[in-house]
This record gives sequence, C-alpha cells and structure tokens, in this order.
Amino acid sequence: MNVEKSLEKAGVDTKKYPSLAMQNILGYQGKAFAENSYLYRKIMEDGHVFNPYIHRRWLPYQFMNAVHWTRQYYAETIGYVKMLEKELMRGNNVDNWKYMYDKFGKELNALYTLSKRDKKAYKERWAAFGRLEILKYFSQGFDCVGINQNTFLEMKNLLADERFEAERYWRYTNCLLYKRSQFRKDLVTTTFHSGIYFTLKHIMMFDYDKLHMSSSQKESLKRIREDLINGDFNYEQAFTIIEDYVARYYNPR
Repeated sequence: MNVEKSLEKAGVDTKKYPSLAMQNILGYQGKAFAENSYLYRKIMEDGHVFNPYIHRRWLPYQFMNAVHWTRQYYAETIGYVKMLEKELMRGNNVDNWKYMYDKFGKELNALYTLSKRDKKAYKERWAAFGRLEILKYFSQGFDCVGINQNTFLEMKNLLADERFEAERYWRYTNCLLYKRSQFRKDLVTTTFHSGIYFTLKHIMMFDYDKLHMSSSQKESLKRIREDLINGDFNYEQAFTIIEDYVARYYNPR
C-alpha cells in the first residue's frame, strides 16, 4: 500500500503533512529501488518501502523448492539438522565451489549497494549474512560494520582470483575452500541461515494467515528483524515453521 497516494485518492492534501512524503519515509540515506516492479515505492507490511534487497522474492522460492524436494526424497520430515547436513555435503563437492564464490560475490555486491543507499536495509541483510564474519578468513583488517569502497574492490578481486582457482580442476587446491575446511563449512552455514531468514520473512509478508501466529503481522515482522540484528534469531525454530508451511501449502515452481 502506498500511503501517500491512497490518502490523495481519499481527498487528503498530503502536502500539509511533510512526514508522508516518500523521501521522508525513506529517510535521508534511503532510496526507492526496483522502478520496474509493481511494488515500487510501496510500503510493505514491515513498515519499509519495498526494497528487493530485503523483501526478497526469488530466494524464498529456491529455498522452499529445496525443502520440498528434500522432503520428497526422504519421504519424511527433515528438520534443520538434516537439511544443513545436506547443504554441507553439497558444499564439499568441488563442482559447486565456483557457484559458492559467485553467490558470495553477489551478496557482497548487494551489501555494498545497501551500505551506500539504505543503512537500515544494510543492517538487516548484514545480520542475515552472519555479520560478514566470513571475511575474517580473508583478512583481519576488514571493517565488518560497513563496506567502504576499498574493502569492496579488494574483496571483488580476491573472489575473482578464488573463483579462477576453483573452476579449474588442476588448480582447485590453491583456493581457500580447499585449504580451509572450516571456511567452507562457515560459508555454507551462513548462506543457509540467510536463506532461512529471508524465506520466513517472505512467508510472513505474503502469506501470514497460514502461519496461525498469535501476534499481528507487523509485530511478528518487527520481532524477527530485531531478533536477527540482536543475534537472537532462532534458525532451527524458523526452519521448522518453513518446513511445516512447505508441507501444508507449497507447490513447487
């Protein structure tokens, strides 16, 4: 719902209320993204203007597809532990390493964009991606609170080099995913956790009634965001909610 336009249609002169202006809703450093989306400049149920970097659409469907087909394979409830084990096994496959680096690179691109244009959205996505603790494997000198241009460019070059090594069978032993098994595990887990958070947020945003929660939609969305940023988000419980939703309502795409 676009509050500003809705009030104008109802005959309210919004010019009398500066706080309703889109630039004031977005804030000084905010920016309306996705001009070609039908959700462009709309205020979502979590109180933020639509931002594809935090109101993600494609990732939740990928995640729910993975949960659906894994359930079909095991013919039973899988749970957080078994699903994570499956993801870790995939992460041990050398054939997947170049794609893991690609995903890491895309995540850094998104975070860098948000760090410059929307600090609130940055903080949420930063927390969802493990507070960028994964960068410690590359250098202790990185500032994980924000991403400056030098850090971003350095990481892009490092990841380009890592991917080059990973996609060549005669060189893959040179890349960090081979040298540091804990890095490989942490990257898979971090990506998995990010998928859990944004999938739950997507379901809460667009199909909340089916979750049968006691609190309101806005309260629930606010609570999971606060828990995430404060480090209190329960990924296992969130996965249980997602799996139950997938089992009851989801049709794979």
